[in-house]
Amino acid sequence: MDLSSASGGLASVLVRRHLVSVVALSSALTSGVALAQANPFDFNDNNEATINALTTSNVVTLTGISGCEPVSVSGTGGGSAHQFAIAGGIGWTNAADQCVNNGDVVAVRHLSSPTPLDITTTELCVGAGPTVCGDFSSVTVAADDAMPAPFDFGSKTGVALSTLVSSANFFINGFAVPVTASIDIGDFRVAGGPWNGPGAMGVMVSPGQAVQVRHTSSAMNNGTVTSTVTIGGVTGTFESTTFMAGDTTPDAFSFSPKGGDNPLTDSVVESRGRTLSGFQGGQLATTTGGDFSVNGGAFSSGALVNPGDTIVLRQTSALTQLTSKATTLTIGGVSGSMTTMTLDETPTNSGFSPKGGQNQQVNKVVESRGRPLSGFNQAKAVVVGSNGSNHQFSITRGGVEGPWISEGASAVVLPGDTVKVRHTTPGATGQVTVTTLRMGGPVNFTEFKMTTVTQ
Repeated sequence: MDLSSASGGLASVLVRRHLVSVVALSSALTSGVALAQANPFDFNDNNEATINALTTSNVVTLTGISGCEPVSVSGTGGGSAHQFAIAGGIGWTNAADQCVNNGDVVAVRHLSSPTPLDITTTELCVGAGPTVCGDFSSVTVAADDAMPAPFDFGSKTGVALSTLVSSANFFINGFAVPVTASIDIGDFRVAGGPWNGPGAMGVMVSPGQAVQVRHTSSAMNNGTVTSTVTIGGVTGTFESTTFMAGDTTPDAFSFSPKGGDNPLTDSVVESRGRTLSGFQGGQLATTTGGDFSVNGGAFSSGALVNPGDTIVLRQTSALTQLTSKATTLTIGGVSGSMTTMTLDETPTNSGFSPKGGQNQQVNKVVESRGRPLSGFNQAKAVVVGSNGSNHQFSITRGGVEGPWISEGASAVVLPGDTVKVRHTTPGATGQVTVTTLRMGGPVNFTEFKMTTVTQ
């Protein structure tokens, strides 16, 4: 594209950028205020921006900052919606209450100008006094520009033989009018639409649309298949390479529990799924301390796995509190584990006292006073009874009393919950009835009792 009409604007951007730095430096030297801590930074300009499209800079790592320095964003030119983002932060924003720390990774973006060959500049400034600023400028393409910016669909290695392999979506930009697209090997699709093979005619791609590529990998070990996509006369490739013959060693892998590292005792815990890669297919995988599932199938302790399979580990946590347990998957001499540590489930409170006292009438439903529980993380609770009938417990949480829970069922109790129990006394006098709330695992647990005697 012809940038001659935009060159004056780009020059003024560069001059202004340096003037800002000189003015800030002069102000700091004359006033005695310390210079901003951030080291100089800048973003790479985009000189082939799609007209009126969201345009994002490269990422930059900020250095030289001591403490959390305020950050602000502003913009000039024909575009709008100037924003910045901090990796791990709240997302894209132009809020004035954000700050950055040393080592933070940042990027900026804006909506490019709706006018062809027009400049939009977003400036990110760091510091409370003299500031250090970096600019990102975009220049929109000509109104009749039919040549996209360079694109590439990447590559995948260690894939299985004769397997359908797909690229990620790549957004095609840097041009202004719809252009034709074609492929030599495999298929491609535009904006999630139907797949188009080498013989497809009249497939069009508009500025900002996503294109995805797929093909069948080589039938030979260490074989490469390359698909070349042509869009508006510009070519980009997607490449896959199969695993080497005899490669039985997968890439390193590990697993994390879905619900966190600290389950209750004697609980079934599953990991998040992990996709395998980097080895020859048909390798035997085995587990210790639990079992595993392949691609959502049945759990077992041994099965054949292939590159691209997704594995989920499963274990039953330790029977005792504050006890670790590891489930380990091994493939081709490489092992990865999921490790858990059971919670402390031991409350510090005493037992339950029946309303109306220990001596009760026959055939009467007797309910205890509520007992707030504390001194533990969380715990499973069950109720058991001796003599009498209808042994039950209920949990009040946040001021809301839950349903009565009978023998044979369990519920999770949290610190601060208020628990009470009840039972029905026998039909004869002189009978002792005990309702016991048992909290913890099957091995080490704490019991809280309510006892009544019929009169």
